[in-house]
Amino acid sequence: MKFNPKDSQQESTAAIMQERKLSAITVPCSDLPSGGLPYDSGAEISYLPYTFGDLKTLSQSKVKTQTLYEYLLQGIITSFDKMELTFPDFLYVSLLRKISSIGTSQFKFEVTCNRCGKKHTQVSSIDKVEFTDLYDKVPELPAVVTMQGKDIALSPTTIGSLLELYKLGKIDEDSADVILEASHAVFAQQIISINGKEVPFDDRYEFIQNINWEDYGVIKEVDALFQHGIKPIILTCDGVIAQERHMGGKKTPCGAVLEVSLDRLHSQLQPFREHQESASGRIRFGK
Repeated sequence: MKFNPKDSQQESTAAIMQERKLSAITVPCSDLPSGGLPYDSGAEISYLPYTFGDLKTLSQSKVKTQTLYEYLLQGIITSFDKMELTFPDFLYVSLLRKISSIGTSQFKFEVTCNRCGKKHTQVSSIDKVEFTDLYDKVPELPAVVTMQGKDIALSPTTIGSLLELYKLGKIDEDSADVILEASHAVFAQQIISINGKEVPFDDRYEFIQNINWEDYGVIKEVDALFQHGIKPIILTCDGVIAQERHMGGKKTPCGAVLEVSLDRLHSQLQPFREHQESASGRIRFGK
């Protein structure tokens, strides 16, 4: 099945809402990992829960990361340009969309230990999701640093700037899971102005490539301050590792520490109900 978000997805968000007869769910900016710091006062953000068709399409298709992000954006509504959502805020709202769509505040996911191969099923709930908050480290935006006699204004990576990097060929699909790691392209996208003027990406990219090691360290420090999002869940594997027979065949505890990033697993989340409701219990016959 070929995935094409343009098929039947050209309507405006308002038209989609009307057609599906769904009410958008509001996300208070104060609840976001960024705390709403990058957005103007009074900014509004909401989302549409997935339909069954959305979930089926996303689960059955081999979707490229760029295409997936563009598809997910269609169900997010903002009072400002949605491309200005910080990437962690975008991932968090996408996670909320999935959780609201599976019909329960509790969810489960599976993770496989890379050391011993044991599969773990973890149960959690939205109220247990913790953040690394932006506003705890950054009192105001943008951040301004002076280097090479120029004032460089920087702001956290947005979903729009990230998608632009895909289009420019600066991010490879194979590296999609580490896109926020230190890279010249990401740092260049965080620059919003030089000496108060907007400059093209190529000029920003060249600037980053030509700064000295000390200035590069300052840019990395600013990037570290900008990091915010959902804290990973830490698990300790209780599996066992069996030695080869010629080594005695002993079994030893695995003990590997597994770090699970919920914001990268939102498409794999499944509903969890302690007392599973039978579908037959919701069916009536006659008047």
